[in-house]
Amino acid sequence: MPQIILSRRVVSVSEFRKNPIECVSSGNGESLAIMNRNEPVFYCIPAKEYGELLQLVEDMKSKLNEDVIG
Repeated sequence: MPQIILSRRVVSVSEFRKNPIECVSSGNGESLAIMNRNEPVFYCIPAKEYGELLQLVEDMKSKLNEDVIG
């Protein structure tokens, strides 16, 4: 089944295993799709972006709770 790739940058699992730090740092802060047999198996995102995503989720949960309660 075809998968949508949610990153402009992709790297194979083999390449990622050889030098994960180089793969991540060469992306200048962009997310990275790790591929196995031409399918994404996981995404690697910078810590700052991950923190921002978690904060966004928390903000959305709070807003949803306010709308339900209020």
